[in-house]
This record gives sequence, C-alpha cells and structure tokens, in this order.
Amino acid sequence: MGRFGARRAGFRPGGAGPRLESGHRPGGGIPGPAKGWWAAVRVVITGGAGFIGANLARELTARPEVAEVRVVDDLSTGSKANLAGVDVTLFEGTILDPALLDAAFTGADAVVHLAALPSVPRSVAAPLASHHANATGTLEVLEAAAGPAACTWRRRPPPRCTAPTASCRSGSRCAPRR
Repeated sequence: MGRFGARRAGFRPGGAGPRLESGHRPGGGIPGPAKGWWAAVRVVITGGAGFIGANLARELTARPEVAEVRVVDDLSTGSKANLAGVDVTLFEGTILDPALLDAAFTGADAVVHLAALPSVPRSVAAPLASHHANATGTLEVLEAAAGPAACTWRRRPPPRCTAPTASCRSGSRCAPRR
C-alpha cells in the first residue's frame, strides 16, 4: 500500500534498480515509462526567491538527480539574497509574462508553482492586483507548462506542475488526482 492507502498501477515499493548508500540510484534521474531511468531532471520554481521557494531550490540543487533549477520571480515579496550561494538561473519578471514563462519552461521536466501575492489585507486593499497575480498568474503558468516550449526537449510530454493547496496544508490527507 502506498502512503495514502492506494497503490498506483505499475508502482513497486523501493523502485527499480540498486540504491547507493545515500539512498539515490546510480545515475540519478527519474523513472521513465518503459526504458528505465531518464537523465537528470530540470526543475522550474515560480516564486523561487521567496522563503519557501529559495529553500526548495537549495534542496533541489543538492540532489544528484536534478541537473538544473530555474527560478521565475518578480522579487515583489522575495529577494535575490534568499538565493545567495544557490546555483540557479534566475528569470526576473512576472508570471503574467508568457514570453518569460516560455523562456524559463523550455526543456523543463517539472514546474513547482509557488508564486503569489500572499496577504489578505493586500488582497482586500487591491483585489484586482491579487487576482491577476494569483488566479491569472496560475493560469499563465499552467498554459506555459502545457505549451510547445516546455515540450520540445527530447520530445517529452509536458512537465508536471505542482502547487500547494490549503486542503493539503490543513492536515487533511490528500493525494494528487489523476
């Protein structure tokens, strides 16, 4: 049984192949559909200059299965100082810019969407700006992740896109829906 009580089709606990002492598999990478292990992954983090995004970037760059980490941030609530000493490529700009997202997502294997304007008082004072950054920005990220620029590298399917939700943080048991 998996973590949430269900077993995914084709999933074997422990995965395939031997593990190193560190717990990683030789060569790193993520499991491919039929041919074993893919090359190391490229991850894009929107909102990656914020506290959570920068710590995620720091953790990902330390993993051998991650080849590259790219950060998209407009630095409205984040800071370049949060990324000091972290080997990432910073795309400075808003997630509302489709051209910037296409440039950042080209060749990406995964997208972690953390960008937001996270203040209730700010959303009350400027509801349209909050809507654009949070709702419209999320739509732009999803569109860019499914677009042709994200799918060109090795002719793979679009990258996976994850985003935190309130139900997952409130202590409820949640799993990705398929």
